[in-house]
Order: sequence, then C-alpha cells, then structure tokens
Amino acid sequence: MRLSDFSCVLARGSALFATSALFAANVDLPRYPAISPDGTTLVFSWRGDLWRAPSGGGGAMRLTSDAENDLRSAWTPDGARIVFESERDGARNLWSMRADGSDLVQLTFGDSPLALSAVGSLQGQELAFVDASIEGDFYRSPRPYTVSTQGGALDRLHDAFGNAAVPSPSGARLLFERGGSAWTRRGYNGPDNRDLWMWTPAGDAFARVTTYDGNDGFPRWIGEDEILFISDRGAPPTAGTMNLFRMKIAEGEASAVRLTTFDGTDVHSLTTDASGSKAIFGVMDHLYALDLKSPAAQPVELAFTAPDDALRNREFRSIGKDVTEAALSPDGLTLAVVAGGDVFVRATAEKSLARRVTVGEFRERELAWSPDGLTLYFGSDSDGSYSIFAATVAETRGDLKKEIDAVVAPPKVVEAPAVVAVEVAPVVQATPAAAAEVPAAVVVVPDEKKPEAKDDKKDDKKEEKKKDPKFDASRWADALRFDIKPIVVAADHDTMPVPSPDGKRLAFTRNLGDLAVLELASGEVKTLRAGFDPDLEYTWSPDGSFIAFAEDDQDFNKDIWFVAADGSSDAINITRHPDSDYSPRFSADGKVMAFLSERTNEEVDVWFVFLDKDLEALAAKDLEEYFKTANENLKKRKPLEAPVVEVTPAAVETPKAVYAELDLADAYRRVRRVTTLPGNEGNLELLPAGDKVLFSFADAGAAAASPGDGPPRQGTLSLVKYDGTDLKKLAASGRVLGLSLQGDKATLVGPSGAQIMALPAGDAKGAEVSSVNEVDLAQLNGQKFDDVARLMGLSFYHQTMKGLDWWALAKQYRTLAEHARTNEEFDWVANRFIGHLDASHLGVRSPEPTNTSKRAQGRLGVATVECATGREVVEVLQDSAAARATLALKPGDIITSIDEDAVNPAKPLELLLAGKVGQECVIAFTRPAADGTKTSLRTLLVADSSTEERRLRYRAATIEKAALVQQWSNGKLGYIHIQGMDQASLDDFERDLYAAAHGKAGLIVDVRNNGGGWTADRFLASVMVKPYAYTMPRDGNPNDIGHYPQDRLFIQRYTMPMSMLCNEKSFSNAEIVAHAFKSLERGTLVGQQTYGGVISTGSSSLADGTTVRMPFRGWYLTDGTDMEEHGAKPDLTVVQTPEDESKNEDAQLRAAVEEMLKRPAAPGTAKTGV
Repeated sequence: MRLSDFSCVLARGSALFATSALFAANVDLPRYPAISPDGTTLVFSWRGDLWRAPSGGGGAMRLTSDAENDLRSAWTPDGARIVFESERDGARNLWSMRADGSDLVQLTFGDSPLALSAVGSLQGQELAFVDASIEGDFYRSPRPYTVSTQGGALDRLHDAFGNAAVPSPSGARLLFERGGSAWTRRGYNGPDNRDLWMWTPAGDAFARVTTYDGNDGFPRWIGEDEILFISDRGAPPTAGTMNLFRMKIAEGEASAVRLTTFDGTDVHSLTTDASGSKAIFGVMDHLYALDLKSPAAQPVELAFTAPDDALRNREFRSIGKDVTEAALSPDGLTLAVVAGGDVFVRATAEKSLARRVTVGEFRERELAWSPDGLTLYFGSDSDGSYSIFAATVAETRGDLKKEIDAVVAPPKVVEAPAVVAVEVAPVVQATPAAAAEVPAAVVVVPDEKKPEAKDDKKDDKKEEKKKDPKFDASRWADALRFDIKPIVVAADHDTMPVPSPDGKRLAFTRNLGDLAVLELASGEVKTLRAGFDPDLEYTWSPDGSFIAFAEDDQDFNKDIWFVAADGSSDAINITRHPDSDYSPRFSADGKVMAFLSERTNEEVDVWFVFLDKDLEALAAKDLEEYFKTANENLKKRKPLEAPVVEVTPAAVETPKAVYAELDLADAYRRVRRVTTLPGNEGNLELLPAGDKVLFSFADAGAAAASPGDGPPRQGTLSLVKYDGTDLKKLAASGRVLGLSLQGDKATLVGPSGAQIMALPAGDAKGAEVSSVNEVDLAQLNGQKFDDVARLMGLSFYHQTMKGLDWWALAKQYRTLAEHARTNEEFDWVANRFIGHLDASHLGVRSPEPTNTSKRAQGRLGVATVECATGREVVEVLQDSAAARATLALKPGDIITSIDEDAVNPAKPLELLLAGKVGQECVIAFTRPAADGTKTSLRTLLVADSSTEERRLRYRAATIEKAALVQQWSNGKLGYIHIQGMDQASLDDFERDLYAAAHGKAGLIVDVRNNGGGWTADRFLASVMVKPYAYTMPRDGNPNDIGHYPQDRLFIQRYTMPMSMLCNEKSFSNAEIVAHAFKSLERGTLVGQQTYGGVISTGSSSLADGTTVRMPFRGWYLTDGTDMEEHGAKPDLTVVQTPEDESKNEDAQLRAAVEEMLKRPAAPGTAKTGV
C-alpha cells in the first residue's frame, strides 16, 4: 500500500467515526482500570480524567475534572475511597477522594513523578504503594515506596530496587517487579527484562518468582498463594504478545496457565477484585472482563458510554508565538510564516494583519518564494504524503473594497440638456473578475490582443500602471484569498522546495536524502544525487548553473559539493576535509562562498573561500574596492521580472555550467578561517556583496550588566568581515532564515515569533501573527500520528522495519491516535505503536503545558524516617545543605519545623521545602545527648536543588566504591567510574586518572549505570595505547622507565592492567565501549550483560512541538552482529541481587578486584601507566 493511499483511507474512516461518535458517545480509549473490592464498580482514566462505571459496562460518570492528567487509581480495601495519580499540582502526586468523587485530599507533595501500583495493608497499616526515582541512586532504577492513605512522607518499602509492588491479601508478602525495559517495547529479551520477585517483611527475605527470559509483570493476587500476571511467554502464534497468566506461587512457573490468546495486541493493564473472582484488563483501546471462577471463561469486551458534553473534540489555540519558519518576499513587502503547522502571510508594514493561507489539520512547512515573488512554495502532507504545493494570490483587500464600493456608492447622475428632460438610469459598476490562476510554471501568457501603440507618453505611463494583477507580486501584501495548486505530488516524500534564480526550476529533497530538480514548464523530475542524509542542505549558485549541497557520507562526514543543475557532469567535492563542512552560502556574483566547518579543535567556525582565484591576487586596497563596488551594485538588485512569453519545454535553456570559469580544483586548499571564537558558530548567512557574514555564537563572555539583567545571552548574532575583523554583536536574537535581496534585512524566528532585523544595525521588529485557530483534535492527532509513521518508516535504521507490515500496523494504531484528546494519551498510543519495532532509542514526547502550580523543592541532603515528634535524620550527605550549615545536622537529630512550620505527617519535609531552592531556611531540631536528654536547637541553611543533591549523592557513591577497592586490594588497584559518555565525564576521567591510578598495579574502570553518549573512541584513545618508546631526562632514574611526555598526547594514556565493570543499565555508547574493551582484549569485562540498546539516534519535531526520537544508524561488531539486542557479555558474570542491594554490598566490584589480584604481574615496561 502506498503511503498516500494509507493516509487517504484513514482520513475517510476518521470522518465516519467522528460522525457516529458524536451520537453514540462511546468511551473510546479507556485505560488504567481499577475495580472496586466488591467487583461491582470500575474506575478508569479517559481523556485525562477519572470515570466511574459498572464493572460490566454501561454509563460512565466523571469523577474528576481538571486541566491536568489523572491517571492510575486504586480503591482502598473498604471500597470507601479511591487513591489516584494526578498532575494537577505540577508534578505527578497521589491524591485521594471518596468513591463519588468528593472530599479531595492530596497525599504526597513531591516534585518528581510517582507511579501508583496498589493500595492495601502491610503489617496492619493501610498504605498506597508507589514507584519513584527520588534519591539520586547510583543504580538507575526506581525504588518501591509506601505512604499512608491519610497522606504524609514516602518511606522505602524495602532497601532493594524494584517497582509495581502489591501486597498479598493478608499483607504478609509482597510481589514486585525487577527490570526496567519499557512496557511499550515489544519482544525485548535481555538482561533488563522484567521478572517477578517476592519480598517477605518478616525476615526481610527475597525470592525470585519468575525466571522467563522475557517480560513478566503487573502482578495481582487472587488468593494468598495464587496470582495473575501478564507475560509475553508462550508458544507461537501468541509468543511475543503480552497475555494474561495464572500461577500458584508454591508450584512455581510450571503451574503458569495462559488465560488469554491475543496475538499481536498486548494486554497493557490489569485489575482484580478482592475475592479474586473477576479480572479486568486493557487491550488496545478496549477493556475486557474475565470470570476467574470459570475455567472455560473467555474475555468479554466491555462497552462504556458517557454524556455527550464529555466529548471534547475541538479546542481553540492561539498560535501567535508558535512560529517555526518565516520567509521574506523578494520585494520585501510580505512575510510568510508557518505557525501552528499552517501558512500565514502578512505585510511587513507595522500593524498589518496576518491572513491564513492553508486550512485543515495538515502540516505545512519549508517556505520558499519564487524569484519574481508571485508564488509561495511550501511542503504539505495534505495529500497523504509530503508533497510540494504553490500558493498565489486570488483576491486582495483592494479587490474586495472595489466590489464593496460598487455596491454602496451612490448612482451617478447625468444632467440632461436644458431643453430636454430625460430620465437617467443609475450606472452600476461591474464587479471585477477574480484573478486568473497562476500556471504551475509561474509564467506569463500574453493576451492575444495587444493594445495599439500611442504616441502620447502620458498615455504610455498609464498603460504601464495597468499591470495585469496576476503578475503583480505586491498584491501579496494585501492578499485576502489564495489559490493553491500541487506542484510535486507523488507517493514519495518530497520536501524542501528551493526555486532556481531564473524561476524555471525547483530543487527539492525526495525520500530520505535524494536531491532532485523539477523543470516547472515540462514537469520533468531529474534526480541529481541519490543519498541517505535526511539533513541534506543545498542552495543554487547565483546564475543557476549548479547547486551546492552538503551531505553525509557513510563515515557521517559532511563535505560541500557542486553539481551541475542539469546533471550533465559529476558532482565536485569542494571542501574535501575529514571533519564536517556545511551551510554553503554564495555572494550575489557567485565568486565568494562562506560555510561552516568543525575542522579546527572540533569547534564549528565560519570559513571562507574565493571561488574566483583572481580575487586572491588582488591587493588589499583593490579587494576593498571590489567589495565596495559589489555593495553599490546591490542597490540595483530587484525581484525577477515576470516573463512575457510562455515558456515551453523546447524553449527552456539550460544555463551554461560555470565550472570552467571558477577555480574549484584547489578550492579546498584555499579556504580561510574567519572566526576563532570559543564554542560553535551557526546561523550563517553571507551578505550579498560577499564582504561580511552574519552568524551566531555562544557568547559566554556577555556578562549581565547588573544582577537583575539575567544570565549571559546565548546564540549572540554578529556581523564580521570576511577577514575576521570588525566583529559587531547585534541586539537581536533568533534563528536566521534568510536575507533580503539587498542584504539589508534578515528574517529571524525566536520564542516571541518572527522578526525582521535591519542590517547592519541589528535592530529587529516583530512581525506578529495574531490568530486563534479552531483545532479538530481527532484530525490533529491523526496528522501527528501520520507524521510519526512516515518519519519512522523513512528513517528507521533497519530497512525491513524488523519484518513488520508497517503501514498495516500504522492503520491499526491511527484509530487510537484519533481517539486521544490529551498529549499524554497521544504519547501513550504513539509509543505503543513504535514499540512494535522492538528497538531502543525510541520515544514520542509531547510538549508539557506550563503549570504554574509546580514549585521546585529545596533539598537538605538528609535521609529521614518518621518519628513521634518529626523526622529523624539517619544520614547526612557530605557537603550538602545540612552538612554545610554552621550548626550542621547530624544523624539522630529530629527535625521539628522549617521556617516555624511544624513537621508532621500532614506537612512532610517536601511540602515545607516547596519553592525554597536557594533560599535560607530556619531549621528547628532536637539533638539527643549521651545521657538521653534532648536539646532544642535551630540552624540556618540554604536549600539545594534536586540536581545538586543528585550530584552529591553520585559523588558520595563513587568515593565509597573507590575506598572499597583501596581496602579490598590493599592499595594495589585504582577505581574510576564514568558517569556518561560525554565530554564532561571524559574530562573527569582524565582528571581522576592520575589520582586513581598513579603508582597502582592496575585500574578498574566502571561503566555500570552509564546511559551512553558519544565518547567511546576518545576513551579508547587513552587506554588502548601500545607503548613504542619512552623518554628519559638527564639525571632521571634509569630504573624508572616507561614514561612519556604528557604534552605530546591527545589525551592522557593508561597502559597498565585494567578491568571494566558493566551491567544491564550500561546503555548505548557505554555498551559500545564495553564491546570494544572485550573485543580488543584490553582486560577483563566483569558484571552483567549490557542492555542491548545500541543505535545512533536523532530527533524530529511534529507540528505542535512533539519530539520523535529517530534511530537512524545501526552499530555492528566486525562479525556482523547487530549490537542492538546483543549486549556486551562479560568475561566474568556477576548478577546484582536484591539481597546485595538491601545490605549495600557490591558483589560485582568485589569480583573485579579479586579477579585482578589473581592475575600475574604485567610484564610491561610502564610502572605507573600514567
């Protein structure tokens, strides 16, 4: 099925559904069911609110009504209240209400999200069970916590990691999950898969319940020794699909019985009543009930209805600041913008109104004006795939005013001759005909009858003024209605239209990265360059004879190439450098090119080359004169005149290639660096004269004028001469999207919308687009979903899409996307859809709306437990707020109040510290003395942010592990943990290398819990060095050999014995380095197999700012093994257990130390290795 057919079919189906749903009022995407203890009533989440309905289906009643999301819920054991997750206070916290929706009470007050798993009893207490990552743990996993159903602080359930905890009916045991692979990822079989575990509070004992090499989860008790859970275990055809299973704990996995047989569509949620007789679960957009008392029972689909007024199908959105693109017309009178996914135009004159050019919940993008300013090209998915369209002016306000004037103007009265009285009929002015459509080729066909020539010069001027309206580009500034015609429409993905300077051809991108050119007169499309780079960029030479483009090769290095516009000759590599060169920009005469390059110090700078070598031979004075003349000539630049003769295919003349006239063969040797600023430059434009460049840079030195002025600006726009002199910082900021013909204006887009900046002054004026669009939410989410499917289908690294029938799958899930009304619902649908790819680095995330209720909470840097008079301190983090205070807190202190507000279960620390990051707080506490007395004290401290507390906890954990290695090895080994594969972590590694390893016999490098990045090769450059020489100064110790001058090294090296630690939380680039460490036999790899998630990923944005992660490049071992789903396997496997976690023991680290100490001494010459 073609992509366009797929979208059209779905669009028609969508219209039919919308019509029927309006009357049926069906609940079309119920999720997160929670059945009451007696099994009669069901609560579920729909459209961001909680609803209550009979458990067998029927009419639903809304329980909550809030702008934010209300999601998972659970009943208290007596059925009187419902505990639920809500984001209404800006974070996902727990709330409670009566079963009828009244008496709303907030239970938790955190600023990090919580996930509710159950409500039940534990050791006589009624508790809510939640999962959260709130402690900044070294191990990247949530922990299970509890909180009283009356509210209060979170307390650890136990000291192991895990989630989805649920107590048995008696509260004597608890089931929970371990493993962190996302439920949206289908078919994952790896070391981070989910398994069920049991915890028995009496004795603090852990026992593994399931061992299947796949995912088991969502446990629910249906008796004291029997459970339900979902799993993708089983035999074909249902293997790999999440189904419902029943199992007796005492008999183990051998007793597991599958209760459902869904194939390809997963069970995604589960709830049971207190008696264990009924289960309700979700599959796709439906809920099902299952009678657990009948062995032969089959799932029954439930249907729910809601009042018609509950169907929120449309909303109004102000899109004034949602501007993503802007393009100034060649005459400078009109600005076209894309805002909220639609095209608008407005005159550049102040107080002008914007007119909407496109309508409907489609996405328009990539604006480009024809050189004569008559036609506005853009890309749109209105035909089901991205295609190229052209808009022209059909009517202006002036046309309409004439029509109005003709109606309201009084009739003309003609005076009769005095001798004859004649009745005069009124004269009515004819309504002007609508402007003719502009042909696709944007050409002029002259009238058959031409006006006769007149001798009178005054009459000639009048005739000139009567220009055919359809060839008057200035009409855009007064446009009212528009004609839109398809230009390039095919099943392909066609985007980024760029007209040639003569207006006769249109360059565009086809599919993933093909560069194509359309002859507008004939409709012929020619592919100039086949490619795979979705970030392909290109521009026409000023004379239209060739196109300059920058694209990635298979080493993902960009160079700038020139290719003849008619395809008559092979492309020429102009820059020829192993570091990326891109963003080619020409002077108006085509003799000068500026571009961006990262060839020096891995920083992006502005570079420059004279394509005409004669310019290099000019003396400085003559070169200045050349640029002066070029600037004077700019005054003569005007938009291309409309042609006066129709262009036929036979009449199209291909401009002569100018390769022979330019000096291109050695251009790569003649490039010169323009900027040497620290950091990366961007937003490049070369002013038409070729003497100056406009660019942006990270202006770290732009200090605020006063403390109230805020932080230094980033992305400072500047002008600089071609030789790097006369740098001028400009006041405006934003993305630069083009220059005017004369180079005296630049078009910008920033957070406040579109702007037009005057050059060289740098003053910018906003070009407001005030529009409130009525949005059909079903159509919008359908369009967004189509974009996700298209983007992934076009760019996902695996050519066969893992063997999926991608478009059939997309059609199935698109219906669910149309049902979504909240961003969270859309993300849930989209992530389940792309999860069929069974791949890492996937994700769809909508922008989060601003919630003014959210307040970041201050952190004291303490761990506490509840006691009768407040919260007792059991740990104080080194260098934390509590430790830095003049009167520091200590373990055993009891915090009683914060800023005179008493600490109690109703007012936990989290609530009292809300909004106090960086603020000084008065902490009252009691301190026990040796004789048992307690002293009441107060202290002042400044609360830290959560980010700072996490940093301190990470540092404390790594210091502790380094001390253990020192202790266990008796000082013979060093230890360094690498937090991430980024430059900051690499700098930390190099910093710590001397302190950790100097004088040691070996080094343990730890990449456990490392989430990845890109610096694997730089790290390997440090540790994979093979010594070939050493140096010795005069009077040096001749017995101390193996040293090497550090100033000769790219990065400090380490040549002594090593081991590396990894685990199932080592991800992406951390897995690459683990694979390399083992493959290159640098040392022993110890720990657990890495996750198996190695794909290079980028991202794309949807019309509303939703981010879609785009895995585009696979990674393979030299034997062809895909690192995705094949994590690095340790030489020495050591599994981390919940028992180890509860005792704060690190068996993997100990095993690495013991293995290294057993090795024979290294025979190498280096004694320090550093």
